[in-house]
Amino acid sequence: MRHIYFGLSLSIALGILGAGQATAQSAKCDLAQTTASMVACLDKQYVAADAVLNAAYKSAMAQMKSIDESLPKSERGAQDALRGAQRAWITMRDGTCAAAGFNWVGGSGQGIAIMSCMLAETQARSAVLAELAATY
Repeated sequence: MRHIYFGLSLSIALGILGAGQATAQSAKCDLAQTTASMVACLDKQYVAADAVLNAAYKSAMAQMKSIDESLPKSERGAQDALRGAQRAWITMRDGTCAAAGFNWVGGSGQGIAIMSCMLAETQARSAVLAELAATY
């Protein structure tokens, strides 16, 4: 039961932290007028989102470890399943965002499209991981 409350608290904290940072950064990014300043702003947002993702993954992995420890050895595998899913997600994210960049290939919008995709995919994955940590 303690893990459920910890996960819910983390989910709420991550959501508030991520939303606050994203809102402040979005306001600044809306003012960016050059491709370089847009990419720089998106990069800052991505770094913040990646930190939230890493915290959510750590929490979800701790929850999976707790689950594994409560199971007979023959039934364990929660940590391995999450690790495999995260590795597969990274591959999917990278491919999806590379494909999104091709809509702008050769143009100045290619980097912005890729960074925007990386940011959106990372934020979405953070929510999934936070839910995983809170659900079980």
